[in-house]
Amino acid sequence: MEIEIKSILVIDDNADYRKALLVRLESLFPDARIEEYDFVIHGLPAADFNWEKHDVLILDYYLGGSETGLQWFKKYKKTEYFPATVILTGMDDKATAKRVLKSGVHHYLCKTKLTKGELFDGLKKALAVRARKRLLSSIS
Repeated sequence: MEIEIKSILVIDDNADYRKALLVRLESLFPDARIEEYDFVIHGLPAADFNWEKHDVLILDYYLGGSETGLQWFKKYKKTEYFPATVILTGMDDKATAKRVLKSGVHHYLCKTKLTKGELFDGLKKALAVRARKRLLSSIS
């Protein structure tokens, strides 16, 4: 079964990286709606933020200051319809990757070695992992 990604949300504190990532995502998923959320301007999403309209969330590990994407994920992950989540980080660190995946994040990618193929596969994998987890929780 082919998994279709219709909407992607990008949250990264680096505006230049975010813009470059948006261009790359548009080339990989030309039919998807791709949005960015600038947390530097908007802060934490409100409790009523509409996560449901996004299939995949790409979340930077370091959001600047004392905020981390992992903290955000832990805060919002139990929200109904929370999107499949991919954490991006500039560190190629196995301990961080293990911690992120153990927290329930659907996939983890390193910015410094990220290819178009890895990005494409990573988003598809994250969506498949989330679908599998939801299916398992619905039958248990």
